[in-house]
Amino acid sequence: MSRNILPNDPVEAALEAMRRFDKNLRDACSDKGEPRADAISRRLKDFPQLILQSGLVPALTFYLSKLSEKADQDAYELTVKVLTEQRLEGDERRKLCRKTSGEGGGYPHVLALVLVYAAERAGCSVDSIARIGSSLVGCLETVQKKGVTVEKLVQAYVNELKKLASALYPEKKT
Repeated sequence: MSRNILPNDPVEAALEAMRRFDKNLRDACSDKGEPRADAISRRLKDFPQLILQSGLVPALTFYLSKLSEKADQDAYELTVKVLTEQRLEGDERRKLCRKTSGEGGGYPHVLALVLVYAAERAGCSVDSIARIGSSLVGCLETVQKKGVTVEKLVQAYVNELKKLASALYPEKKT
């Protein structure tokens, strides 16, 4: 049996995921000063309510539907990569910085942050969700079949992520 990428406990997992993500985001975007990632906070703030309203898999597929541009897909895949403790190389570092702020930002990073945890709790391999494609859809089917067990863990995990992101990437006051 392979080791989990993130701990099973939702609080421990959120702390570990955000530590990995934030370190890589700050390292990759440090030439621009503090990374501006307010869109990630905004998306995480909305996600728990979206799960309650429509369910976990519909919330995930909604976020997945927002990844229409190559930059979105790159940001998603690179976020999965940093969560699995793989090293970013050259141009990948710059690409991780994209889509962290602005009107359409945050979707790829939040989808990856949530899906890595949900996939593991449902028994999917992280490799199956590393790229956007049919294996990711297959994993979503598995998450759906696992139902409320996975959904409750993910809800607690996302609530912790939301608090951490709010502290690390405060939304800009207009």
